[in-house]
Amino acid sequence: MTNIILLLREEIVCFTALSFLVLYCMKTAHSARDKHFIRIAFFAALHAFMDLITTYTVNNTDKIPFLLNKALHMMLLDSALLYTTEMFTYIFSAAYSKRSLKKVRLLTYGIALADIIITPLLPIRYVKGNGTAYTAGPSVVASFLLSFVFIGSSMIIIVLKHKVMNKGFIQLLLPAQVAMTAVLVTQMFIPELLATGGCGMIMTFAMFFALENPVDAYRQRAYIDLVTGVRNKNSYEEDQKRFEKSHEKIGIVIFDLNNLKIVNDNFGHVQGDDFIITCAHLIAEHMKSAWRIYRIGGDEFAAIYRQPNKKIVELETAQLQMAVRSKEETKEYPFGLAYGYAEGDLEEEKFDDVMNRADERMYLKKKELKVNRE
Repeated sequence: MTNIILLLREEIVCFTALSFLVLYCMKTAHSARDKHFIRIAFFAALHAFMDLITTYTVNNTDKIPFLLNKALHMMLLDSALLYTTEMFTYIFSAAYSKRSLKKVRLLTYGIALADIIITPLLPIRYVKGNGTAYTAGPSVVASFLLSFVFIGSSMIIIVLKHKVMNKGFIQLLLPAQVAMTAVLVTQMFIPELLATGGCGMIMTFAMFFALENPVDAYRQRAYIDLVTGVRNKNSYEEDQKRFEKSHEKIGIVIFDLNNLKIVNDNFGHVQGDDFIITCAHLIAEHMKSAWRIYRIGGDEFAAIYRQPNKKIVELETAQLQMAVRSKEETKEYPFGLAYGYAEGDLEEEKFDDVMNRADERMYLKKKELKVNRE
């Protein structure tokens, strides 16, 4: 019994620590990114648990039925693969739009699911190693190779998109991905190492303290507009500085609420706040491909697109206008929204130039709406 506990001590510590982390994060999660991290932590905990179970079963093949042992090892490999899959989409989300993330998530999980279905059909064998037994065979190699693909793709994204990603994010995750690659390579040559569970725990806790720390989450609230829930002008100005260094192509939509002053004066500030909040929710709901949405003034909002597709932006603004007209029929005060869109390459012009063009087009739209009403 003592020998078993000594053999499993690393896995027990990893599983216990990660389980507490998952439970804590579930209680404190607020944003989509928080939930994304919970999935990463969950798969790390699941992998640590399966590592614990299979370290016992692989050393007791005479007591454990072959098919049960194989099924448990498939779950071990699958949890590691899902961990790297979720890590890849986490890194992707820091560099690309929500619409792109949905497509990539479907693709990556489709690939992972195919692997989960196919690998049980491949042979697996158990080898007596130095100090512990371990698994080998095509099923193990296939899962390892696919994990390498996701880790390598993550590193490529960080390198290609480093100018628009948070510096702390890069400083942690790029070395972490290199370290994870080194651990996987080492384990391929020294299978008895059984270090993936410990590596997953260290990396997950490092992410928690460096990127998902609740203290930092409270600090981030300084960038949220308390009335509408979208990002505020401070955030807009910080992101503007980041984009000015990135030299990438961006699109900006500037929105302006029509007649907010009239609504405040004639219907009261409660209705004025309702006007602001309703517009913010409509913008957030329909500008789905936007990287971020901001309230940049009392009656002004902005949406920033990275590497914009003009047809998609036009489609989303058209859908937004339809929603505004539909909402107008339900309001007892004059409800309307004007917008202007512009895009530009920041390698050739300044952020302010793009924003000013969008602002000018918004005012032209505002005049057009005023003429149509008259």
